[in-house]
Amino acid sequence: MKPLIALLTLSLWASGCQPPLQPSVAPTRVVAQRHSQPLQQAYHATAILKVQQPGQTAEAVAALRRLQAQTRLEPGNLTFLIHQDQQDPQTVVIWETFRDEAAFQQHLQSPHLQAFLKTQLLSFQQGFSATRPT
Repeated sequence: MKPLIALLTLSLWASGCQPPLQPSVAPTRVVAQRHSQPLQQAYHATAILKVQQPGQTAEAVAALRRLQAQTRLEPGNLTFLIHQDQQDPQTVVIWETFRDEAAFQQHLQSPHLQAFLKTQLLSFQQGFSATRPT
């Protein structure tokens, strides 16, 4: 079952997702940290989200961009990419990489993520986590 899920996630990206939505200014501290972190120990998370109301897609993407900027400032965050499905713009795929699972768990408790979740602009459809084999 897990290989099928990974294939689905990859095919969503390869066949119908727009390029990642990046914040207008990437924090230089995070970029430098990203290159010094060995990815073998990194913790990867993928989330498939759905915009709750059809007319709220732009607002939801803007909220995700704010969350992205705040998350990239977390010491344990290495990557936060946002992809929007070209066939269904209300479907958004997020790929995140953290230093380790503990950093990801910290992220889940972060005030900025909790505030984002309270907006209820997007609903969680499915999620996957993985670590790279050493």
